[in-house]
Formats: sequence, structure tokens, C-alpha cells
Amino acid sequence: MKKSVLVCLVFLLTACSSQMDTEVRPGNDGFVIGTGDNAILLTHGLSSSPREERALAEYLAAKNFTVYVVRLEGHGTSVEDLTRTKWEDWYKNYHEAYLNLKQEKQKVYVGGMSLGGVIALKLAEDEKVDGIIALAPSLVLDDERSKYAWFFKYFTKYSLRNISKEDLPYNYDRFPISSVAEMLEMSAVVQADLSKIDEPILIMQYRDDYRVNPASSQIVYEGVSSSKKDLDWIEGNGHVMITAPDKETHFGKIYGFIRNL
Repeated sequence: MKKSVLVCLVFLLTACSSQMDTEVRPGNDGFVIGTGDNAILLTHGLSSSPREERALAEYLAAKNFTVYVVRLEGHGTSVEDLTRTKWEDWYKNYHEAYLNLKQEKQKVYVGGMSLGGVIALKLAEDEKVDGIIALAPSLVLDDERSKYAWFFKYFTKYSLRNISKEDLPYNYDRFPISSVAEMLEMSAVVQADLSKIDEPILIMQYRDDYRVNPASSQIVYEGVSSSKKDLDWIEGNGHVMITAPDKETHFGKIYGFIRNL
């Protein structure tokens, strides 16, 4: 019965989050996997899609968790849709999913990749969660020019991304400058209230992250009030560790963190 109710909730949330979006591309929608009594809520980075979290979700579901991966508004459809969204839209998608999971599950852990990590931190500032997994939270971007996105958005619409042919169906090949500005506006809001977070938190990032400045994770680590906080630096150059060749190693660290809470 609980599974049926949760599936219905997912359908309703998907419909709501798509009100201003065009049709969702195949393989890009949010999903629920697993039937455990405890849940993990995840979401993706800017210009990406829930496909990014698929392997991690399957791993955690096999460990007896229910995993809900949220599609953020403007993602998985067209990049033009993304230009019309605000950070409050993304947060609403994630927050509503959390509230519904909270009704169904004993514990709810929250997390996300890059932008998704910032959204998870925002939720932990507003709600009492059971644990947080912040994966390269995008408080500060590696490109110094990004801090002026609020200005550049009036003159330049997009910044190109280097996306492989196999990933193109699940990622946009560009970042809307207006969306970068929205993400950084949200990041500033979150950074100002980090001290509100006192739940257990795991932060993971590459030491040589090519997208998000590693200062971001240090800011989170030093800013939260959590008595249990772990900062795991991954050696090497990268950004999305949950799709890397050694992703299983990182999955194990995430599971180990949650299991020991």
C-alpha cells in the first residue's frame, strides 16, 4: 500500500514540476527506486538530469533504502525551459518531494550533486533532516567570471559545455548564464545560513575540481554547526564523482556514512 501511495505522489510531483516545461526527454524524468523504510532524497546538477544519480540510486536501493531522485524544473526537456526557471522553482521541487517522503518513511536523508548539493543544504536549513550528503556543493564556481553572471546574462545567453555524444541525451550542451546567476544567488542565501545546519553531514569533492572551486566544500565544512561532519577530499581532477570510473568507491563511502548514523 505504501509503495502505491509513493508512486502516486511521484506522478503528481512530476506533473507539477512540468507545468512550465516542454515534454520530458526519454530517460530524463525523476524516479523512485527501492522499498526500504528509510529514504534518501537526491537531485542533480545544473543542466544535467536525474540520469546522473541513476547508478548511485541503484546502489543505495540494493542496501534497502528507498531512493527518490528529483528532476528539477527546466531540466531534461529543453535548455530554453531552463532559462525560464528560478532557483525557487528548483527548491520547491525538492522540498515538496521531501515533505511527501517524510509522511511515508521513518528517516529521510537528503543529498545532491553540485547544484543539488546546495539545494540539499537549503532544505537542511529549513527542515530537520536525518543526514546530508553534499557532493561538490556549488557555492563558488571555478571560473572567476561566474561571479558576474548576474551582469553577463543581459549580453550573453549561454556558456558552452563539453558533453560527450553518449551523455548528450541527458545533459544540455550549454549553461544558460541566467541559470548560473540563479544558482549563485541561491548559493549566497544558503551560505549565509549554514550555521543553522546541525545534522550529520558528509561533504565530498575532488581536490582539483574543474567546475566548482574546492573552497566551496571548505566553506560548508567550517560553516555548519554539525557535531558529526566529514569532509572527504578525492584526489585528482574531476567533478561528478558518482559517474566516474571509480564511482563504486564513492558509493561505499556514502553508504558507510549513512549506515553509521
